[in-house]
Amino acid sequence: MPVKHALLWVALFVWPSAALSQDEGQYNVVPAHSQIRFSVKKWSVLDVEGLFTRYRGEIRYDAQRPERCSVNLEVETASVFTGEPKRDESLLDPGFFDSRRVPLMKFASTKVTRTGKGEMLVAGNLTIKDTTGNIVVRVQLLGIQDIPGEGRLATFQTQLVLDRRTYGVLGGPLSRTMIGNDVSIRLTLGTKRTAP
Repeated sequence: MPVKHALLWVALFVWPSAALSQDEGQYNVVPAHSQIRFSVKKWSVLDVEGLFTRYRGEIRYDAQRPERCSVNLEVETASVFTGEPKRDESLLDPGFFDSRRVPLMKFASTKVTRTGKGEMLVAGNLTIKDTTGNIVVRVQLLGIQDIPGEGRLATFQTQLVLDRRTYGVLGGPLSRTMIGNDVSIRLTLGTKRTAP
């Protein structure tokens, strides 16, 4: 076989694995490139939307070996923002997030299963206030790209619905009837590769 043909075959087999290994590693969440949003019904006819502005997390990503993947995320509940200062303040109270006593919501994955190209099922423990529950969410990798001056960035996205009663986020007697129980949550996490 001519040398140039041999080199071509080497390149065809080696380059894809090298590209995949370049994507592997630890990615830290970059809040400037991320959003954690939620919405809940009020009086059954209005949608109240909000977001959290302070959080941190790490994602260990390996497309070929999903058993090595992991997700850890911490959200400061005191950073909740709905556009109404009085409402935001009330959400810090013991009946809701109890932010002064329990400042963080936490998620730690226990198992990651690959379901398709750029798609994973992530099971893990979600802790809000004093309650920890197991949840499973479908996570999609939107893309990985080298950005000049920024580094290697990856964006992950998921959405889920939680029953706030499960985690003791109840509010007062009026809130329990005025506010819907199901909270829709959408996370778009922009991350930066920080380690192989």
